[in-house]
Amino acid sequence: MKACLAITEGLHCGACVARLEGALAGMPGVQQPQVNLATREARFAYDAALVSVDTETGEVAVERVVSAHDIGRAINILSLTGQIEGGIVMGIGNALTEHYIEENGRPWTQHLGQYKMPGIKHMPEMRNFVVEDPTAEGPYGAKGVGEISSIPISPAITNAIYNAVGVRCLALPVDQDALLLAMKRGVREIDRRWGDAPER
Repeated sequence: MKACLAITEGLHCGACVARLEGALAGMPGVQQPQVNLATREARFAYDAALVSVDTETGEVAVERVVSAHDIGRAINILSLTGQIEGGIVMGIGNALTEHYIEENGRPWTQHLGQYKMPGIKHMPEMRNFVVEDPTAEGPYGAKGVGEISSIPISPAITNAIYNAVGVRCLALPVDQDALLLAMKRGVREIDRRWGDAPER
C-alpha cells in the first residue's frame, strides 16, 4: 500500500494557500506542496487529497481531503458547508467510480446500480476552510459556490496517484485494473477509463 498527497496545481490565492499549508503541516510523512503563485487566473476553490493505492489490486482510496474555498461572503454557513462537501463527493465519483457506459451506441448503464456512485465507504476525512473575500458583483459580497467545489478534487486525486505510484492517469474515472497493470509493467501513463471496451 502506498499513500501520497497532492494539491491542485496553479494556486495563487494567498489566503487559500495559507489555509491549506497550515492544515497539511500536521500530517505525518507529508512534504509541503510546491505552490506557484505566479499565475493570475481567477480560481476560488483549491483541494489537497491524500490517497492510498493498493499495489496488489490497484484499488485507490481517498483518505483525506483538505479544501479552501474563497466564497466572497458566507451567508448561510450550514448550506455552504453542505455544498462544498457534496461537491467533493461528486468529484470523488468523477475521479474514481462514475462512468456512463455505451456499447455500440447503446447504453449499457441502465440503472444506478451499474453507475457506481460513491457511497459512505468512499467518504474521506474532510477539512474545509471558508475564505471570505467579498466581491462587489455578488449579493451581499457573496461569490457562487455551486459546482465549483467538485472541480479541483479530481486533479488533486490523480496527482496524488501519480505521486504515490508514478503513473499519470489521463482519463476519468481512473481504471484501477489498468492502473495495476501499469504499475506492474512500469508504464508511466494510462489513458483508459473504467468501463472502456477491452484493448485489442
